[in-house]
Amino acid sequence: MSETQQRARRRPLSRRRFLTEAASALVVAATWLPARPGLASPGARDALVRAHAWLWRAQAQDGRFASATYGLLASGQSLTPFVLESLLQAPPPLVAAHRPDMARALDAALALCDERGALGFSGPVADYPCYATGLLLSCIGALKPEGWRDLAAPSIAWLRGQQLRAGDGWRGHPAQGGWGMGTRQPLAPPHAGHVDLSMTARVVAGLRAVGVPADDPALLEVRDFVARCQTQDGSFVYSPVELALNKGLRDGAGRPLGYGSATTDGLQCLHALAQQETEPAQRAAAWLRAHHRVDRNPGLEGGPMEPFAEAMRGYYRAGAARCLQRFGGPPGWQAQLARAIAAEQRSDGHLQSESPLQKEDDPLVATAFAAQALACCLEAGRDSL
Repeated sequence: MSETQQRARRRPLSRRRFLTEAASALVVAATWLPARPGLASPGARDALVRAHAWLWRAQAQDGRFASATYGLLASGQSLTPFVLESLLQAPPPLVAAHRPDMARALDAALALCDERGALGFSGPVADYPCYATGLLLSCIGALKPEGWRDLAAPSIAWLRGQQLRAGDGWRGHPAQGGWGMGTRQPLAPPHAGHVDLSMTARVVAGLRAVGVPADDPALLEVRDFVARCQTQDGSFVYSPVELALNKGLRDGAGRPLGYGSATTDGLQCLHALAQQETEPAQRAAAWLRAHHRVDRNPGLEGGPMEPFAEAMRGYYRAGAARCLQRFGGPPGWQAQLARAIAAEQRSDGHLQSESPLQKEDDPLVATAFAAQALACCLEAGRDSL
């Protein structure tokens, strides 16, 4: 579908409708979080409402969220569950106000799945299949539509088949236990392709969201993969398989050092695997608290991939907010993060990076990340009331 067609399918926005929607949303928002100095509200609340309003206006008539910036994301296969999962993290009143829209988005994503339950293969180029299918399961688990277990079953089975398991010849390989991009045909050792912690984290979270227990054999095996991603100081790297993909610095022996976004993925994996009380999780949380900052992805300063510090700002903020909410953060982190996001928000509610390195120059991507972070700021602030 062309960019022109995509824009035509989106609901037209008049100035009157924009102002009406924004005013109505703010009235609803005022009922679910009281303002209190020092916490994330009301600035985070208002920024979240504006971000949500913008995202809902970007939904196509058929329920998809499709990029007008990147051809790879134009089908909406990965973006639809990505944006929907972000919207589902909002406080309950905002979720309840858009149940029909959420149902349309979920139906659209399910319609894009192939006969195996895999999402991401409907076009000539794969659209992050494991990532997208993991997010789809998270959405199914959150919405729980009628017959949700049957809806989830094919996707669960497909993701199980995509894991690089010891019994399939991957024992002792750095990729063992992890998930990669997702392929139409099973991979054969030793060529694992692109296997990383980000993809694995989304799959693990999705499986857990639809009831796969933490002691399931597949999830027990992934623990070792997560452990191989953790460094001596508690931080995480992106991949123990393709070392050149790690964006952080190197130690004296040339080994990759951890950094912010990978550490948030590692912590989210440990939390989903019911390992949040373990020593590895506590070390990672301590590293994150010590290195957290709101303006960039920390741990990349002075390295060859330092441009990703700003290019991944939204990704890092979303992951950090979720981890700091769960594990505790430095004093005032909610308000600081919310203020930083609100300062970058455009008048119509969207955010957009200037860097294309991580696709956060696509406003759908950047705004969804911002909405995730703001929702966590608000929830953490509520816990402090």
